[in-house]
Formats: sequence, structure tokens, C-alpha cells
Amino acid sequence: MPPRTKREIVSAFNRLVEKHGFDKTTVDMIVREAEISRATFYRYFKDKYEVMTYNYKNLIDANNNPETIQTLEDLFVIFLESGDTLWRPIAGLFDTHGINSLREFIYDYSFEYAKEAMTRIYGPDALSEKEKLQMKFFCQGASLFYRDWIRGVYGDMTPAEGAHAIYEILPEIAKVNLWETKYDEGSRHETGTSDSQYSSSVRRGVQNSHAGQLSFPEVPGSAVLLRASSKPLLESYPGHSGRRGSRPGAGVHFGEG
Repeated sequence: MPPRTKREIVSAFNRLVEKHGFDKTTVDMIVREAEISRATFYRYFKDKYEVMTYNYKNLIDANNNPETIQTLEDLFVIFLESGDTLWRPIAGLFDTHGINSLREFIYDYSFEYAKEAMTRIYGPDALSEKEKLQMKFFCQGASLFYRDWIRGVYGDMTPAEGAHAIYEILPEIAKVNLWETKYDEGSRHETGTSDSQYSSSVRRGVQNSHAGQLSFPEVPGSAVLLRASSKPLLESYPGHSGRRGSRPGAGVHFGEG
């Protein structure tokens, strides 16, 4: 959980955006609303754009653990459930434009999250060029879908229904348990194969297991290791707490605590 002061800054920012809009909200207004100094603000954030994007970053980081999610579909459910509780009052943030826009951040951060997850599961060079293209296309579209979901475009569709619909169009490589680490560096060294060769073999083993064949045919001795880890996936984005249906404690809260 982020420090209390950081959560208070985000809560103050969200209240101001709901009342005044993003463009009219300033750092001076945020520090007054949060009852902190400018120095304290800059200890946690470099500008108001970083506060804005923290809403989404923390939504991923706070739920990135095996107790909360098992698959990306579980994470999508949390995203959609937060549409009413977190995002709808500040939906105007999706109207920001340019490289600092919220939609651009959602695209970038989502893609990095997915890429790091696939690397941890399958090993280096996990995504082919085709899959990178597919994942980027998916993440860009997902940011627009998320905006429209928050604005109520999809009517009576439930979060579980929406999450399943977008999960179905993910690249197949991403439809896995996020905590099953199938890549093993020790086994790779034993086989004398390159990272890309070993990752390809691991992926073929996963495909075989989905088809009911529990084998890794081209790398003798390779293992499927099941490791539950709560380590943050994105080393380049420091920070880091779903099941579908009722999940006590799931989601993100920026209130007192």
C-alpha cells in the first residue's frame, strides 16, 4: 500500500479534477486541498500528470499478486469494477491528449506489464514480433475500450462479461496463469540452448499441455516450475495488492488509512 501522504495527494487531486477538471487543477490547488507543502508534493510526484497516471498504475500494482488475480481476465474484471468506484467521477481525464495523456500512459504501462509477465513466465524473447504487434494493438484498443466502459457506452454488460469478451481476443500466449513460471534458467544452461530456443521449447510444452500432452519435447529435462511471487513485474515502474465475483479487499482505495 502506498504511503498515507501519497494517497492523500491522489485523493485531493481526484476531488479537484471532479470539481474543476484537469486543465484547471494546479499543483498549488492540490497542496492546499491535501494540506501539505509543495516540497512534500514533489517528494512523491514530479507534476500533476504523474498524479493522474498514478490512478491507473496503482490499480495494476495493488492487485498484482496471486491472492488477488490468477489470469489477465481477473485483472480485467478489477479494471471494469473500478469504473464506477474510481474512474467515473474523474472520467474527464481520458480527454487529455499528447504524450502525457492518460490513454497513452494506459497503453504504455499495460504493454510493459504484459511483456514483463510473459518474460517471467516463458523466459527472454518470449514474444515473437507478431505477438508484440498483436499485444500493442490490443493494449491500444483496450485503453479506448476502458474509456468507453467508464462512460457507460456498453450499457448493461457486467464487469465479468466485459472482461471475458476482451480476454478472448488476447494473443494465445497471454491466456495463462500469471504465477506459473515455466522458464528455468538452470534447465536452460543444462540443455545448452539459447534463450530464444529454450523459450520456444517452453512455449511448445505449454501448447502441448493445453492439448493434454504434458511434455517438453525438444529440451530434455526442462521443467514447469510453479512459483507464486508477489514481486512487482515492472522494474522500470517502481511501486506495488480478484477473483471474479466477490473479492474482499480487492481494488484500489485512496481514502484514510
